[in-house]
Amino acid sequence: MNSVPVVKAECISAVVERAHQRSEMGDYAMNMMNVIHSENKDLCESICFAIAAMNLDDRSNTCAVTVMGLMYDAIKTQIESDELREIFGD
Repeated sequence: MNSVPVVKAECISAVVERAHQRSEMGDYAMNMMNVIHSENKDLCESICFAIAAMNLDDRSNTCAVTVMGLMYDAIKTQIESDELREIFGD
Protein backbone atom coordinates (compact mmCIF):
# COMPACT_ATOMS: atom_id res chain seq x y z
CA MET A 1 0.00 0.00 0.00
CA ASN A 2 1.29 3.46 -0.89
CA SER A 3 1.40 6.01 1.87
CA VAL A 4 1.53 9.77 1.74
CA PRO A 5 5.18 10.85 1.93
CA VAL A 6 6.60 13.19 4.50
CA VAL A 7 6.85 16.41 2.53
CA LYS A 8 10.07 18.22 3.30
CA ALA A 9 10.22 21.98 3.88
CA GLU A 10 12.45 22.54 0.84
CA CYS A 11 9.89 20.77 -1.35
CA ILE A 12 7.08 22.98 -0.06
CA SER A 13 9.18 26.10 -0.59
CA ALA A 14 10.00 25.06 -4.14
CA VAL A 15 6.36 24.33 -4.97
CA VAL A 16 5.15 27.63 -3.52
CA GLU A 17 7.88 29.58 -5.33
CA ARG A 18 7.15 27.79 -8.62
CA ALA A 19 3.42 28.49 -8.26
CA HIS A 20 4.07 32.14 -7.44
CA GLN A 21 6.34 32.62 -10.45
CA ARG A 22 4.06 30.90 -12.96
CA SER A 23 0.66 32.45 -12.38
CA GLU A 24 -1.71 34.53 -10.31
CA MET A 25 -3.43 32.81 -7.39
CA GLY A 26 -6.77 32.42 -9.17
CA ASP A 27 -5.17 30.94 -12.28
CA TYR A 28 -3.06 28.56 -10.21
CA ALA A 29 -6.13 27.47 -8.23
CA MET A 30 -8.10 26.77 -11.41
CA ASN A 31 -5.22 24.94 -13.08
CA MET A 32 -4.63 22.76 -10.03
CA MET A 33 -8.35 22.00 -9.71
CA ASN A 34 -8.26 20.78 -13.31
CA VAL A 35 -5.18 18.64 -12.61
CA ILE A 36 -6.63 17.16 -9.44
CA HIS A 37 -9.98 16.55 -11.12
CA SER A 38 -8.32 14.72 -14.02
CA GLU A 39 -6.19 12.57 -11.68
CA ASN A 40 -8.57 12.02 -8.77
CA LYS A 41 -12.12 13.17 -9.52
CA ASP A 42 -13.64 11.94 -6.24
CA LEU A 43 -11.03 13.71 -4.12
CA CYS A 44 -11.39 16.96 -6.03
CA GLU A 45 -15.17 16.96 -5.91
CA SER A 46 -15.24 16.05 -2.21
CA ILE A 47 -12.82 18.81 -1.23
CA CYS A 48 -14.66 21.35 -3.39
CA PHE A 49 -17.93 20.31 -1.77
CA ALA A 50 -16.38 20.80 1.68
CA ILE A 51 -15.03 24.22 0.71
CA ALA A 52 -18.40 25.26 -0.75
CA ALA A 53 -20.14 24.15 2.45
CA MET A 54 -18.09 26.70 4.38
CA ASN A 55 -19.98 29.53 2.62
CA LEU A 56 -16.84 31.61 2.12
CA ASP A 57 -16.55 34.77 0.07
CA ASP A 58 -14.94 34.55 -3.39
CA ARG A 59 -11.44 35.53 -2.23
CA SER A 60 -11.53 33.01 0.63
CA ASN A 61 -12.76 30.30 -1.76
CA THR A 62 -9.84 31.07 -4.08
CA CYS A 63 -7.42 30.93 -1.14
CA ALA A 64 -8.84 27.59 0.03
CA VAL A 65 -8.61 26.06 -3.46
CA THR A 66 -5.08 27.45 -3.83
CA VAL A 67 -4.01 25.80 -0.57
CA MET A 68 -5.60 22.54 -1.74
CA GLY A 69 -3.62 22.80 -4.99
CA LEU A 70 -0.36 23.61 -3.21
CA MET A 71 -0.79 20.63 -0.90
CA TYR A 72 -1.54 18.28 -3.78
CA ASP A 73 1.34 19.69 -5.83
CA ALA A 74 3.75 19.38 -2.89
CA ILE A 75 2.80 15.76 -2.23
CA LYS A 76 3.22 14.83 -5.91
CA THR A 77 6.53 16.71 -6.12
CA GLN A 78 7.83 14.95 -3.00
CA ILE A 79 6.84 11.55 -4.44
CA GLU A 80 8.70 12.37 -7.66
CA SER A 81 11.73 13.55 -5.69
CA ASP A 82 11.75 10.39 -3.57
CA GLU A 83 11.48 8.22 -6.69
CA LEU A 84 14.41 10.03 -8.31
CA ARG A 85 16.48 9.59 -5.14
CA GLU A 86 15.75 5.85 -5.23
CA ILE A 87 16.85 5.64 -8.85
CA PHE A 88 19.90 7.90 -8.74
CA GLY A 89 20.82 7.96 -5.05
CA ASP A 90 21.47 11.05 -2.93
